[in-house]
Amino acid sequence: MAHVPRPSHRRSEPYRFAEGGSVTAEFAVAVPAVMVVILLPLMMIPGVTAVLNCQEAAAAVAREAALSGTIEDAGRVVRRIAGSGAVADVSVEDGGFDVAVTCPLPSDPWGLFPTTVERHSFATAVP
Repeated sequence: MAHVPRPSHRRSEPYRFAEGGSVTAEFAVAVPAVMVVILLPLMMIPGVTAVLNCQEAAAAVAREAALSGTIEDAGRVVRRIAGSGAVADVSVEDGGFDVAVTCPLPSDPWGLFPTTVERHSFATAVP
């Protein structure tokens, strides 16, 4: 019968990784990165909505001016669609109406986005 060597000692504690803090360090880097990837698009939603409303206000004022031939209701239409801080600048050019609408954007906590946006639209006057 052959002699089988036996281990001289037994482990009394569970196996431990040589780099015990590596998982914690990787987790500490990954969590903020994931939070930025999730929160940045969420922060952009109110701004994108404001830009879309501003463009819609510019188009609505241009349509209204082209159909009615006047720009009297431009401010009312812009404020109704884009909010109270929106301002319209309407000029008559080459048989049509050129509309520029400036709208405030919601503020973000870090100041990454601009404070205002300007959208343009043009409509030919209806004879």
